[in-house]
Amino acid sequence: MRLLLAALLLAGLALVFAPEAAPAQGKPEIVSGTAEVTEGDLLSVGGQELRLHGIDAPDQGQTCKGGTGADYDCFDKARQALDILTRGKTLECEIRATLPGQPKVGVCRAEGRDVAATMVAGGWAFAWRRLSDDYVTFERLAQSRRSGFWAGQAEAPWHWRDRQRAKAPRP
Repeated sequence: MRLLLAALLLAGLALVFAPEAAPAQGKPEIVSGTAEVTEGDLLSVGGQELRLHGIDAPDQGQTCKGGTGADYDCFDKARQALDILTRGKTLECEIRATLPGQPKVGVCRAEGRDVAATMVAGGWAFAWRRLSDDYVTFERLAQSRRSGFWAGQAEAPWHWRDRQRAKAPRP
């Protein structure tokens, strides 16, 4: 079991520190600067709004249960975790996608560390498999350590949003 965890950790670290391949059409767009955190997966870097690639953090209004069974605001916990992780640091973000009317999507690094990987490994965000498998190893590590949300009960944000839409009155 220890060997498996060590292998998962090494594989995860290789992903965090591996150089990103540049797209064939040229150099990727890079945005850098200090961060202002809005949500657990959304921040402003250098004045540009960015969503972290491959992860999803709880939405406003979403609650989780801690290890003792007490409810807490998991949206705020994720936002705080991202703020602590990025506060006072210069981020360098490689833009992966740009959609009209949406924040840019990017892989951001603070002091060489992949911010999204750190959020997922700490248990404060979920690997969003529908968009990417990049952070699944980190999620498994957080689960095995019962880190962050995994110390109690948390619903994946995409499931929570689906439930909220189903409860909403229809016109």
